[in-house]
Amino acid sequence: MNRWTVILPGGFRKAPKKGKTRRDTGCPGRLSRSTMWSGVAFLSFLLTAVGWSIGFSSARTDQDSTALGTVDPDLVLFSPPAVSGPPSGDQSKDSGSPDKEKVRRQATGRLPDKQFPLFPSLAPNVAFWERVYSEFSHDQYVLHDRETMQVIAVVDLSHFPDIRKLRNRYLKRKKRNFRDLIGKLAKRLAQAKDVNILSSKEKRLFKALGNPSAKDCLAMTKRLRFQRGQRDRFESGLRRAGKYMARMEKIFKDRRLPKDLTLLPHVESSFDTSARSKVGASGIWQFTRGTGRLFLRINWDLDERNDPILATEAAAKLLRKNFEELRTWPLAITAYNHGLNGMKRAVRKLGTRDLSQIVRWHQGRLFGFASKNFYAEFLAARHVAKNQAKLFPGLRIDPALEFEEIKLKHYVALATLARYLGLPKKHLESLNPALASDVRRGHRHVPKGYRLRLPANPKKNWEALYKRIPAKKLYSRQKITEFTHVVRRGQTLGAIARRYRTSVWRIARRNGLRSIHSIRVGQKLIIPVSPSSAGKARSKKGKNPAAKASKPGVHTVRRGETLTSIARRYGTTVRKLVFLNRLPSPNALRIGQKLRLPH
Repeated sequence: MNRWTVILPGGFRKAPKKGKTRRDTGCPGRLSRSTMWSGVAFLSFLLTAVGWSIGFSSARTDQDSTALGTVDPDLVLFSPPAVSGPPSGDQSKDSGSPDKEKVRRQATGRLPDKQFPLFPSLAPNVAFWERVYSEFSHDQYVLHDRETMQVIAVVDLSHFPDIRKLRNRYLKRKKRNFRDLIGKLAKRLAQAKDVNILSSKEKRLFKALGNPSAKDCLAMTKRLRFQRGQRDRFESGLRRAGKYMARMEKIFKDRRLPKDLTLLPHVESSFDTSARSKVGASGIWQFTRGTGRLFLRINWDLDERNDPILATEAAAKLLRKNFEELRTWPLAITAYNHGLNGMKRAVRKLGTRDLSQIVRWHQGRLFGFASKNFYAEFLAARHVAKNQAKLFPGLRIDPALEFEEIKLKHYVALATLARYLGLPKKHLESLNPALASDVRRGHRHVPKGYRLRLPANPKKNWEALYKRIPAKKLYSRQKITEFTHVVRRGQTLGAIARRYRTSVWRIARRNGLRSIHSIRVGQKLIIPVSPSSAGKARSKKGKNPAAKASKPGVHTVRRGETLTSIARRYGTTVRKLVFLNRLPSPNALRIGQKLRLPH
């Protein structure tokens, strides 16, 4: 593992290897070897001397603090007095008594909600996420117990380089340190019969953790987790939501759905249209390709997941479907994250529709921390959004998005539209986020039939401006920028990408590959290339199988080719090829056969 030395004020650099020296270069912030190690020793002494005094303070500190030792008073109301795990027996039931209802109102300040109930067992989770959304900044990392959601410490990395790998390494070490401290406390608690025997440091840690038993401490060491603060991100989401919220609420109202469901994108993406997840989810509603294709167009020209309005219509349909199947909104909302079939299995397995019981008892392989907390995150985001004036004073909301639409009758380049409509290309892209990246880059045309969004301007006749585009710049078919390739033994995706002058990422995305290694011999891949590369790919004889045609207007059939792939390659149709070559059937092809191509 790399070793890092703090260099003040120059930041971080790698420590020299043992036995080697590094001369002082004279750069600002660089220290000599002896001075550096003296500084490190002095810093270590300071951290040892004052670490405990700042590590577990009893009051909420400001953003410059490195640790919060005790749970905030607002969170104590939601947390058990000791970290003793989930309640058992009759305590696990959420259909509460008047006393439980009183505690719920005192803790949350909310009235009972029949559509989106707050289960007492999920109240600590909701309170935790409220703090994450409204209190902790993007540079603060909250160390907590993943089951009880008790805050143990807050690490502030505002002084740290915003490099994920470096931060993750530091946080991993920090979590290991806390795990060791809690483990040592567990041993001391097991040996000591009286708490008063503990040292002052151990007493502070014991109090910060909620006076746990030795068994509870050991269990907690396996449940530590860091959560990054999201106040900055949530604030940006509230600002961006102003563009779409009026239209989104109307869509949900027309489908007779609770309008508060429109706040779900605060959890998914903070209303960021460019949000992408590591599993391929996209847009403000974070649809995956598989789920998105049930309601939206997702192809090489359009990805409607990135259009907030179209994606909202799809989300409304999905949530309605979930509710009709599961019959409660807590389950329907959780199914949005975990999947409808997964929640149906949980209901069938446990024989209950009580989400709090499912969260507590269901042991599904994919039912992890994110799924268990999704409904709590929604309730927290809903509460923070409804109290934004108090939590985010002075926040300016973006004005509602107003636009007009015209239906395109031809394939046309986006740059051509921007030029003849008198709009900046970037502005046109922002109004039409459903356009795929290749369309924005000019590799493909805006598809025929697409409803192009334009700024609402009563002084401009967009239809008349569109008709001014010269006929030679309007096309009846899409650009030919795709080839079909049959994978041969020994080939890799990287080699195929180099052969066609394209990228591995574009091939994987076009063919829906989950991994760049998931190709097999004989598999047919659609190879997307840029127009300039397409010409070079065709002209390279002997190197590119897509380039081998006997004569202009004639194609020689190769192993693995089909009439469909040939038609797609030359921008024609199967019917034309069958008619022109008098083929008895589209499947009547043989290797080496020469096909005439339409002009």
